[in-house]
Amino acid sequence: MSNEAINDLKEIRKLMEHSSKFISVSGLSAIFAGVTALVGAGVAYFKLGLSPGTDLGYAYTTDLKVPFMVTDAVLILIVAGIFGLLFTWRKARKQGQSLWTTSSRQLLLDFCFPLAVGGFFCIFLYVNGFIGLMAPSMLIFYGLSLVNASHKTLSDVRYLGYCQVILGCLNLLLIGFGFLFWCLGFGVLHIVYGSIIYFKYER
Repeated sequence: MSNEAINDLKEIRKLMEHSSKFISVSGLSAIFAGVTALVGAGVAYFKLGLSPGTDLGYAYTTDLKVPFMVTDAVLILIVAGIFGLLFTWRKARKQGQSLWTTSSRQLLLDFCFPLAVGGFFCIFLYVNGFIGLMAPSMLIFYGLSLVNASHKTLSDVRYLGYCQVILGCLNLLLIGFGFLFWCLGFGVLHIVYGSIIYFKYER
């Protein structure tokens, strides 16, 4: 097969990938999300006197103010989401890809369904006082959401999902270290993953 034919096949494959997958996910958005998570964790650390070994189940029965931690987490989610959307929109524009396509809508649905179930489950845990199980549950359901959505975007997302699920399961074995595992999953892993995506696809 000639080089010209091989190049044509590569172009066809690239066009098919663009039409069936949303590949404008930005590595910078993941890096920013990780940094935002660590900043939010730092605020909780100094505000509430937490430590890597803080047992969040014990915190619920004392004066460590779980509502403050929930508010902190929600603010992290909002800020990371806004800037993640901006970084992704900028990358999509550079690639000449629309941000709102059939693929991106399916990606959002596949990602949000397990996440919504996980959110409901975490609310149940909170209401019933199982606070120590909230951090591993967040990691596990978030990881499952990433794995579920990975077939509509970069395959690398799947590996981030696997790592989140593994961290969540490890946290179940070390139930008193939810704060540490939360920082590792939502902070450090996002920064590592985002850096890999940025240097692999965006430079």
